[in-house]
Amino acid sequence: MSDRYPLSPPVRPDDSNAAAVEALRDELRELPNLAAPPAVWTNVIARVDRAARRRRRRLPVALAASALLACTATIAFLASSPQAPSVSAAPAGELAALLEHSRRLEEGRRAIPRLPPSGTELVLRARIGGIDASLNDQLLQEATLSFDRRERLLRERVDLMESLMHIERDRHRELVRQAVF
Repeated sequence: MSDRYPLSPPVRPDDSNAAAVEALRDELRELPNLAAPPAVWTNVIARVDRAARRRRRRLPVALAASALLACTATIAFLASSPQAPSVSAAPAGELAALLEHSRRLEEGRRAIPRLPPSGTELVLRARIGGIDASLNDQLLQEATLSFDRRERLLRERVDLMESLMHIERDRHRELVRQAVF
């Protein structure tokens, strides 16, 4: 390095060293204007273009990977949720089968991520709660609830649970679809 351009420590422009800042500005203005060789700019432009092409190639791959991940997660979620047999498949009069079906539906609903409930979901939950209250009240007074009435209440509960689970699952699928696409 030549003595003409000695390195000076960095200075901050404030009142105490304003003279040093002005001196540094003057020295910088005295530097000769040097033009870079044309090959330098050609190389810089080529490097910038290569980096931009790499970024443009990565974006579709990243989007495809994200979509694949979301689809795989949704398929895994749907495959893991229990598929209980339909209520009509259970032989009439078998309360145990209806209770087991209801239990599986409850488990399936727990596997679905929770979203704020829609109005329809709130109505279905209220109706299911009313049936549960009737069943619980009648279980305490077993003699007052006929076998047929208990079966009818359980069938209605299972039907409502299936409807609620389908609505919740469809809402979750729609949310995933919107997030991916």
